[in-house]
Amino acid sequence: MRSTLPLRAGGFAGALSVVAITAAPAAAQADTQFVGPLSFKLGDPRLTFGDRVVVKGSSSHSAVGRQAVLELRSQASGAPWRPIASQVIRSHRRFSLRGRIHRTGSVRIRIPATPGGGELRSRERRVRVKPRVIVRRRSLQVTAGRRVVAAGFVRPAAAGLPVVLEISRGGRWVTLDSDRTSPGGRYALADRRRGTMSAKARVRVSGRAVGLSATHRGLGRIDVYRRAYASWYGPGLYGNHLGCGGRLNAGSLGVAHKRLPCGTLVTFRRSGRSVRVPVIDRGPYVGGREYDLTAATARRLGFSGHGPILATR
Repeated sequence: MRSTLPLRAGGFAGALSVVAITAAPAAAQADTQFVGPLSFKLGDPRLTFGDRVVVKGSSSHSAVGRQAVLELRSQASGAPWRPIASQVIRSHRRFSLRGRIHRTGSVRIRIPATPGGGELRSRERRVRVKPRVIVRRRSLQVTAGRRVVAAGFVRPAAAGLPVVLEISRGGRWVTLDSDRTSPGGRYALADRRRGTMSAKARVRVSGRAVGLSATHRGLGRIDVYRRAYASWYGPGLYGNHLGCGGRLNAGSLGVAHKRLPCGTLVTFRRSGRSVRVPVIDRGPYVGGREYDLTAATARRLGFSGHGPILATR
């Protein structure tokens, strides 16, 4: 019988995974019976280190008054089953077991043998546990020639775990820098960018050395800027055709450039504000100016008149 379970908050700054117990076919062993019989249904078998898992279910009458144990066996060859949590089954035959799973492997429910009955156990279900990646320091908005930085720590704290800083480029992930965690789980990644760019970035960690699955933590975008000269336009021109199609209006977000292909995304930054907009028009045709921002784009940046601005192209 399937149980519908409410989600509750986890204890270690992590999510709460719910496991429901339902019926399954029996196994034929002389000294072992399957409860009800029991099987697992995992709400989400993909956990992060430190997450709490809750297992709820019910048992047969033969299990009342006996101990139900939630057990884990890591994926290492020959690893034993280890208890995570236990509870005495009451007369209503329902139980709720809570614990934290710190390794990728398999879980099951077991009711140890007693003088009044043989051992009872459920079927096994696979769980994947990934390291917890914390980013404490990041510097992702820089000018060309300066370093982008991502630093923090990994839990569990273990020395030698491979950590990589990557960016998305051409549909694949490209490595910028790599490190190995210190005994306290710390890492520091940095890369000096000579040219402009704008790309999604992430920190990727392999947890194989500590029995965990690989994982990654998104960082947002790395934007590397150069200094450019820009102006803005809009009032008096609303309704005019744009060089890349469509018409200009007061809410148009975009920029005019003489050569960049239409639709090219450019990130601009000024006074702590940034905006990423496409090329939608041609121009400017005033000497020394590279970009002409629409009025809506200029407002987002707090830009007026004409002057220097940071751009990723």
